Amino acid sequence: MSKFDSSLFEMLTVYEGKINFISKREKFSEDYILKFAEDLKELSKVGQGFESFIGSDDILVGQAASDVQLSWIAKSPLPPSVHIGSNFSESTNFSNGQTAYMTGSGASASACLYYSDKDFGTDIPAVAGATYQLRGLFATHRALGRLKLTFLDEERKPIGGCEELLTEHKAGGQIEDWKQVDTHCTAPQGTKYLQINICFVRSYNAIRDMNFFIFFNSVSLKIVWTKKGESNKTTADGWTRLILSILSGSSTYVLYSAEVDVEKINAGRPNIYLVNRENDSDQTLVYDPNSIFDFSESEIKFENGRFLSIKINMPIHYIVYCDNRPIASGYHQGHHHTHVKLPDNLLDGNAHLFDVRDATGITILARDVFIVPYMSTPWYILQEHAAPFPPSALAPAAVDRYRALQAHLANGVGGDLQAQLFHAHQVLVLGFNFNKDFRPLRFPQDRTPKVSIIIPVHNKFEVTYFCLCALLVAHNKSPYEIIVVDDGSTDKTKQLASYVDGIKIIRNEVSLGFIGACNKGAESAEGEYVVFLNNDTEPTIGWLDELLDSFAIFDKVGLAGSKLVYPDGTLQEAGGIVWGSGNPWNYGRSQNPHEPRFAYSREADYLSGAAIMLPKSVWDEVGGFSTEFMPAYFEDTDLAFKIRAHGYKTYYVASSVVYHFEGVTSGVDVSGGGAKRHQEINRPKFKRKWVEDYRLHGREGVNPDLEKDRGIHGRALFVDYQTPKVDTDAGSYAAVQEIRLVQALGYKVSFLSQNLAYLGKHTEYLQRIGVEVYHAPFYQSIEDVFEKHGKDFDVVYMTRYYVARSCVAAARRYAPQAKLVMNNADLHFLREMRTAIASNDRALMGKALTVRNDELSVMQDVDLVLSYNSVEHAVIMSHNPDSTRVMHAPWVEKISNNIPPFEARSDVAFLGGFNHHPNREAVEFFVLAVMPLLRQKSDMHLKVYGSNPSKEVYQLASDDVIVHGYVENVNVVFDNCRVFVAPLVSGAGIKGKVLAALAHGTPCVLSPIAAEGIGLRHGYDCFIAETPADWVEYIMRLYTNADLWLELSNRGRNLINEVYSFEAGRAKMRSAFESLSLYTPS
Repeated sequence: MSKFDSSLFEMLTVYEGKINFISKREKFSEDYILKFAEDLKELSKVGQGFESFIGSDDILVGQAASDVQLSWIAKSPLPPSVHIGSNFSESTNFSNGQTAYMTGSGASASACLYYSDKDFGTDIPAVAGATYQLRGLFATHRALGRLKLTFLDEERKPIGGCEELLTEHKAGGQIEDWKQVDTHCTAPQGTKYLQINICFVRSYNAIRDMNFFIFFNSVSLKIVWTKKGESNKTTADGWTRLILSILSGSSTYVLYSAEVDVEKINAGRPNIYLVNRENDSDQTLVYDPNSIFDFSESEIKFENGRFLSIKINMPIHYIVYCDNRPIASGYHQGHHHTHVKLPDNLLDGNAHLFDVRDATGITILARDVFIVPYMSTPWYILQEHAAPFPPSALAPAAVDRYRALQAHLANGVGGDLQAQLFHAHQVLVLGFNFNKDFRPLRFPQDRTPKVSIIIPVHNKFEVTYFCLCALLVAHNKSPYEIIVVDDGSTDKTKQLASYVDGIKIIRNEVSLGFIGACNKGAESAEGEYVVFLNNDTEPTIGWLDELLDSFAIFDKVGLAGSKLVYPDGTLQEAGGIVWGSGNPWNYGRSQNPHEPRFAYSREADYLSGAAIMLPKSVWDEVGGFSTEFMPAYFEDTDLAFKIRAHGYKTYYVASSVVYHFEGVTSGVDVSGGGAKRHQEINRPKFKRKWVEDYRLHGREGVNPDLEKDRGIHGRALFVDYQTPKVDTDAGSYAAVQEIRLVQALGYKVSFLSQNLAYLGKHTEYLQRIGVEVYHAPFYQSIEDVFEKHGKDFDVVYMTRYYVARSCVAAARRYAPQAKLVMNNADLHFLREMRTAIASNDRALMGKALTVRNDELSVMQDVDLVLSYNSVEHAVIMSHNPDSTRVMHAPWVEKISNNIPPFEARSDVAFLGGFNHHPNREAVEFFVLAVMPLLRQKSDMHLKVYGSNPSKEVYQLASDDVIVHGYVENVNVVFDNCRVFVAPLVSGAGIKGKVLAALAHGTPCVLSPIAAEGIGLRHGYDCFIAETPADWVEYIMRLYTNADLWLELSNRGRNLINEVYSFEAGRAKMRSAFESLSLYTPS
């Protein structure tokens, strides 16, 4: 909340997506409109429901509440001996200011003082159903006193209230010298006003000829709970008093409100103005978010189970929001930490979004998501003391276990497996330290396992049993075998075969150490891939599948390793760094494993041997773990270097998560007599062996967040309006392919969406293919990302003009070294002009002309514009001949090699995302203009596919028009229809749906707009129809002539192979980057 020296309004605050003004100006909402960025928001007069705008600032007027001459009166004459005053003596004054008192003879009759407000008098407007908090410091000498809050009805008759007895206290400069009153009282129905009084009731412990005293200080009254049971809004001094004055009808103030998008304001940080409707140059600055951002670096942390720790580098009034509702406010002194205690209702075990905002509630200074526990007992304590059934939902790994069991259920669980899973899950909940139930386990056996999981063990039977239970629970699709290598155990591990069926057990009578055990286990492996897994681990759902997938996603992968997480949920390692000193480093240790920097796959110097996978052929090629490091330590780092020396890559796979109870097997002391001491023995061996490979690495501990990315030649940031949804629309498909092309040039790619949203599988897909995704709550805005990382980027690749418009200023400011590339996706103003022409809509044409000016202006601000369409190239250059560089944007399609024949297909199909207006328009045209003619020739069906069909699209359905909607696999569309149609009457850019159909060998009939820019020739590799009669003719020719159909099918695929292959796309992208002097090795 902020007060402004403005003739337009008195105060403003933001709550629940609305910006609220209090103003005395007549016709305020008629004369002015709210503006931020391109958004215009109407102001509406609030005529009722004022209670919902009540804040929790002090209703009383600051120190005047303790100034007896100004604020406290007797409604009836006081007894002659009783009088009132302030600051009786230094010894009775509290340290923060004035102390009021009432004194008189102990023989006096009772007497009362009433708080009298400067605006409201003794009867203060009140809200029925609201809970009031009355606080203050009180002390009596030789007296019994009473503090009373009374609620009054419309006729000012008492209908309820609460009181507090005031008893003997010293009074003085310390808080301990006072009775601290903090009482809560809810106003009953019918309440209109309230009164506060302080009374002398009678003398107490009186001494002859000595007066009684009642001292009071810091009296305050707040509304802390609304009648709806919701935590109230936090505002600054004065707001609530103004609302109460409006509520009571005692002022001429009026409350106005306008909808705003706080997230959008924080993303782009536009100024907020009040704009005169009749003269848009008459603008009053309401709020400048950059005045806050320019000077603040803030953080918010969760501590001790219920406290938020706030740090801001400057003094500032702040408001804390939880899930977009204010819960606390205060003044931060700057540099030091401020602690905010969370209310009881938030201690619920759920995740909550916390914001620290400035006093207006507009600017988000810091944001994070925290799971607020409803108990603070550590999990290991619960395991010990709540056995045999500790609360499983509280385990740090509970979410992963739940997902695994959910996958088992979806896959079908028989009776025997169900019992196995129940027991195995219970073992995981208890932990290996407390489980005493070692009933038999049974693993399914596969004759042709894809993967061999090798687990070397030495004693610690209960740990190995726990690990095997974890493997049973962790659902994976890949078939595997388990090989346990018992390396000279002397405990129950020797009898492991009697406890577990369906696994291989190899026993070394004499311990060979970790290296010897692993090498021996690999000799018995039958899988195409081998995994080495420590027994002190808990693999999670999909850990094996994710490791295996990395070998298909990336080229020449020789080794892949999991994300290792401590049992308390903190990160142990996200891939390893080997510095120029030769010392290895567990990147990310003790950090949050969900942070974007730890959440994407990437090349790494090494992967800890607790959970790694490699092809058996690579294992054999490099000779397994080097025996020079026996019995253990540095063998995993050495293995990674050997594999790279043979021409392969080593990858950290963030989506493969394994909990690691580090040190359970070998300990953590490197200086004693345990196995861990070999870590220091083997360190110089490793350094001596691989010095030529690591000597040019970075200085130890310096810039680990940059050092971690190996195998790259540059850094690129992609920015789009949202995270690509590869299975939803062609634009998302294109975005992913362009990311892959830039990766193929040797760039590490990061991605940022305008809305900073984490979108589940879509975000995770990018992370799987090696893209670091910046998302909330770790980042608050586009500018936040540029401010933190801008200096690292060589190129910023922005898709769509309005995205570029929101980025250019921040990119130039924080990344001046980076080249700015804008992919226009399609020429927006051209698309809108075509829609306006098709619909003969002058208003749409006016909007298109405005878009044209904006779009062309942004193109002048970037270093390169990429466009898919040669027609659009010509249009751009006709407007910006000297100010814009334009090159072709690559499009990639993969040729399908499995083409169902003509005879196996039927019907015609259309595919397109229906959030895009041209696709809705196209289906409507085809159904209304073409289908009536087509029905006269054939009984074929039109099948309509695509995400988010509108109600209007569904209304077009009939017996021969089937609206299927979203389809997960486009092969369903292209492999089953005989002819693909794209009857677009408006639009721009290149049409991904057409290219996909051609790549799948499905002949197409297209409108001129659909064919534009692809390089197609009518009658050679497609048909281009302009009239409904053309559409019918060309569809029927393809539908009935198998030879013609095959000719167009082959020619379409040839075009894709020549122009739209990945290799061709990479060459185009390289040319574009090199035009900006961005060169990387071929």
